[in-house]
Amino acid sequence: MEVVIKGPDEYADIIAQQIQLCANRSGCEQTSIELIQRNGQLELLEQVTINSVKQSDRAAQQAVSQQLRHNIDVAQFVKQQKSWPAAKHKPLSQAIGRKTRKLIDATAGWGGDAMRFCAQGYEVICLERQPLFALVLSDAMRVLAETEWVQKNSVSVPIVECGEAMQLLGRSEFDADCIYLDPMFPSKRKSSAMANKSMELLHRLIGEDIDADSLVRHSAENYPRTVVKRPNYAPPLWRKPDEQFGGKLIRYDVYFQSRSKD
Repeated sequence: MEVVIKGPDEYADIIAQQIQLCANRSGCEQTSIELIQRNGQLELLEQVTINSVKQSDRAAQQAVSQQLRHNIDVAQFVKQQKSWPAAKHKPLSQAIGRKTRKLIDATAGWGGDAMRFCAQGYEVICLERQPLFALVLSDAMRVLAETEWVQKNSVSVPIVECGEAMQLLGRSEFDADCIYLDPMFPSKRKSSAMANKSMELLHRLIGEDIDADSLVRHSAENYPRTVVKRPNYAPPLWRKPDEQFGGKLIRYDVYFQSRSKD
């Protein structure tokens, strides 16, 4: 299937890299998106086709083109911040650990988790291997850094790095107390809906993280603490975790460096 990505000339190299990554992955679905700037921030505009059924004739269907906007709503995120730092909620806070001050979100995606970590007072580095999404995320962090909330509270805004986590983790410039991993995983049922349209787009373009198990082990061999978000129905990505914290739908598997080579 063909992936079409358009955008300003200044981002031509990044767009070309993303198209090539999609072309190299088998099973990538047909997708048409455009990188645009709206209200001073980069976002993705997706062209989708849906079947519209007329009320007068439900047997007749008509293909209708529709645009979906995919962005990181920085303004809404800031609006939701009632205190600084924000409260840390279980079970994730238990998994991250009380001694953690600096963490790396090695599967950053749209940056939702990274921004929540930032609001809770952690120093955060985001790693994202998909260049187009790393660009959108980096631009969102630029916008976040300019907000009154960040400047008033001297918030440490997440740093975004584009690259393969397997190659970056372990380097001296990427030191951290904890590595957080939220890899893509298959739905329990084929008919299961994605969490939202933006996550669905991310999943269609990059697919499942087939190297997630190797990434968990690599992280555990190089960092004091590695936290892996998993659905409750799925087995651990590596060996038996040293600790587990969870709720009804998801859990967090924790691996300590001291036992990583067992």
